[in-house]
Amino acid sequence: MYQFSYQCDTADDGNVAVSKLKSENYDCLLIDNYMNVMDGVTAVIEIRKFNKNIPIIGLTGESSETETLKFKSAGINMILIKPIKSSELASALKSLCNIKTL
Repeated sequence: MYQFSYQCDTADDGNVAVSKLKSENYDCLLIDNYMNVMDGVTAVIEIRKFNKNIPIIGLTGESSETETLKFKSAGINMILIKPIKSSELASALKSLCNIKTL
């Protein structure tokens, strides 16, 4: 069992995520590909225009090579396939985002 100690913010759609990242500092971004208004891949493309350094973990229910290539070409650093195990999330946050678990 993993216990996470962090502050979290949410966005209802890709547009909101882009806006928040323009005005706030975050250590890491977890983004789903299927969101309203602007999907995750498009949001990441927009985010990478002004923030090349934030670690981004893409979340998807599809494990196809096409989906993986879309995410990677957009600038996502790591992909987790849903359903996500807490151990996978803990490992991703620790290695990519330098976020510690308890």
